[in-house]
Amino acid sequence: MRRGRFIACTWAVLVAAATPARAAKSYKVAITTEPAGATVRIDDPDADPEGTTPCELELAPGPYMVILTLDGYQQRIEEITVKKTRKKQKFEFELEAIPMGHLDLVADGDAAEGASVRVDGKIAGRMPTTVDVAEGPHELVVVKEGYRRFEKWIEVGGGANQSVSVALHPEGEETPVVHEKKHGPELPRTEPLVVASAGVEVAWRRWYYANPQSDSARSFDTSLVPIFRGALEAYPLAGSKTAFLRGLGVRGAAGLGLPPPVDPGAGSIDTGWQELEAGGVYRLRLSDAAEVRADVSYDRLRFSFKAPGMYADYVPDVDYRCVRFGASARYTSGRLRFGAGGSYLGVRSAGLLAQRFRSASSQGMMFSAGVDAQLLSRVQAGVSVSYRRFSFDFTSNPGDAVEADGGTDIYFGVLVGAAYLY
Repeated sequence: MRRGRFIACTWAVLVAAATPARAAKSYKVAITTEPAGATVRIDDPDADPEGTTPCELELAPGPYMVILTLDGYQQRIEEITVKKTRKKQKFEFELEAIPMGHLDLVADGDAAEGASVRVDGKIAGRMPTTVDVAEGPHELVVVKEGYRRFEKWIEVGGGANQSVSVALHPEGEETPVVHEKKHGPELPRTEPLVVASAGVEVAWRRWYYANPQSDSARSFDTSLVPIFRGALEAYPLAGSKTAFLRGLGVRGAAGLGLPPPVDPGAGSIDTGWQELEAGGVYRLRLSDAAEVRADVSYDRLRFSFKAPGMYADYVPDVDYRCVRFGASARYTSGRLRFGAGGSYLGVRSAGLLAQRFRSASSQGMMFSAGVDAQLLSRVQAGVSVSYRRFSFDFTSNPGDAVEADGGTDIYFGVLVGAAYLY
């Protein structure tokens, strides 16, 4: 009897061991990426791919690590949790493009012409050529029969054009000694350290009152005013390995206009136009072609009338002191760069014009757009337009020097200039 029970128990254990465990119920999961085509792996980066996006899987409830890879884009690892639900669970991810740079390979002498180029072991064309590469270090090898190999490690920044001069020497000839830094190639700046610009702007100003009620509330126009402008931007941390620090900078600018004298009724009055700007700027490169910028600055714009005498109430003498908050975007296509932006001008004071009224307040806005062309590796030239508008609210009573309900001050300009990038 005992022997029979032993055999039955043994058989039950063997059957249980041989019977697979009942699988947990799985649920439908959809994984998509922008852009599509990314390889999907679950939990293990070395595991076999589950497919490419858009990808549909069936997974048991619980947490998972989704590993997404796509050539030209940063690997992305995200945790998802699969729930018990009849509805298909959708997970969407946006992939970030790897910053790209450009290797401009220039032949130093006839020997390098037509030589075979390899970058990171892959054929990249023949000399001279331009090779698009991802941000980071790359091995450059140039070979030609009868000449010594040219080998060099190049560190390329995102969006940067890295020029490399390639010289080949015949086999058996002593190669000139080139003293390299012991710690490898210097990390190139991906953005300029200093941008110095200058130009000439042709500007217009128009001032008019809202609901003028006295003869002194006259409109004013001046046109074709030449303004000489200069600006300087500096990014002291442009060579930093931290992307955020590379974008921090300071900016200063000045403008001097030469408006013609005006005649409010008898005799002429000399006028002046001065502008100053000082503040900080932050630039963020979204790709090798697109960039956004944000800036805050203290601006001063003065349009003055010198010794107006009895006509003081007739001339709109202003001295705007503003805190400006601006944002802009730039896009590069080949040698052309297009840009547009806007700013809010918080007016702190407006000078004599505002002081004529019992109470006055003013706010402003500014818009600009332009296009630059890359003339040389460090020189750009371009044209831009700008529009500024200040709106006034006044309180005036009968008998005041100027009677009106408000006013509008408009500035418009077309600037032609050049910039040097270091």
